[in-house]
Amino acid sequence: MSRRAPQGTVYLLHFERPYRHARHYTGWTSDLDHRLAEHRAGRGARLLEVLRNNGIGWELARTWDGTRARERQLKREGGASRRCPKCGVRPREIRDAAQLAAQARHDFAARRTSNTTPASLDQDRRRSR
Repeated sequence: MSRRAPQGTVYLLHFERPYRHARHYTGWTSDLDHRLAEHRAGRGARLLEVLRNNGIGWELARTWDGTRARERQLKREGGASRRCPKCGVRPREIRDAAQLAAQARHDFAARRTSNTTPASLDQDRRRSR
């Protein structure tokens, strides 16, 4: 019998202003509404308690379906601001296989018809010296 990791929600909180180096908090929960209420009350995560005590607000910026392993993966990768829509980042559109194949064909055709070859780049560099 194999045990599956419990599914839940990985969430990203965006702070209204940085607290020292921190601008975001990433967490996981099986009950998002309850967990956010805990954070608002200053319970559950020390950083969010400190934010509350310093008058720094936060808002839910983004969520993903996933396990605690997904939360750990995102934290290890770092760069929460690269995933935060509040910081100006927009999640990629999910594209279907037909769109991806058409884009790959377009990119391939563009490379084939390009006049830029390694030899022509060398000639351009020599001319510009």
